[in-house]
Parts: sequence; structure tokens; C-alpha cells
Amino acid sequence: MRRGQISLEFIMTYGWVLFIIFAGLAVIYATGVFSFSTFLPESCTFYGQIQCVETQFNSSGVGAGSFKVKVSNGFGVDLVVYNATLQDSSGISCTGLSSQAIQWPANSVAELNLTSCSGTSINKGQRYSGNIIITFYRNNSWCGSPPTSCLYTSIGNALVTIS
Repeated sequence: MRRGQISLEFIMTYGWVLFIIFAGLAVIYATGVFSFSTFLPESCTFYGQIQCVETQFNSSGVGAGSFKVKVSNGFGVDLVVYNATLQDSSGISCTGLSSQAIQWPANSVAELNLTSCSGTSINKGQRYSGNIIITFYRNNSWCGSPPTSCLYTSIGNALVTIS
């Protein structure tokens, strides 16, 4: 009976020690210390003829903000940006170009300002990862108004720190 009591006390003592260690690790994990996305550099990537030059995400209060992206037109023809949005899986979305149709000459950089960002987790210092969706058309007279018959879409990825 004495050996059983010693074994039980040994297990209980080290059980509590292991519990405290795992609780401490859980608290450290919850604070984001093990979040490796904080160590990744900011990036913006499009595939094809559109190249991302610069991104900026600004917080203007709780759950609101604006997103600015500068993109380069490598198509060799003049384009018109019809729409642009930013969205992710957590519910943050940005819409609302500053002007409805932005002229985008060949081999130039266009600045797209998405002024209406909403979501519950737009906080300064937070890392944001989402998809940039740009809808555009060639600057031709035959597209009509609205130019629904000749729209193209390009999707890019952005990883930025909210400032």
C-alpha cells in the first residue's frame, strides 16, 4: 500500500507541473508569439501582365479603414479600371473606387483607392492577408456602357500591416 501511495503522489505532483507548463504555453500562443505571419515581409502579387508596385492599408477607427494599391499595366494597351475590391475569409472587405472609371494608360502605374473598408478586425498593427480583385476593360469605343461584354478580371494577393 505504501508503494501505491508514493506512485500516486509522484504522478499528481508532476501532473500539476505539466498542467501549469501547458497552460503557460497556451497563454503565450494566444498572445500571438507563435504567429509566423508577423515575420513574413509585406507582399503584393498579381499574375500575368499586372504588377503590384505598392500597397497601404490604413485604419480609421474600429472596423473601418481604407486600402490603396498601385498597380502597373504591362498589357501594352490602354485600359480602364471598372471596379476593384479587396476581400478575405474573415469578413473584411473594401470597395468603392474614388472615381468610377479610372483611365490606365499602357505601361503606366494606376493608384486605386478603396475608401470603404469594413470588418470587425481592422486594427492598427495587425497583419492582413486578402485578395485584390481588379475588373478592367480595353479602352475601345465598341465596349458600350456598361461594358459588361468585354470585362476582364485579375486577382492578386496582398499581405500588409494595417497602419
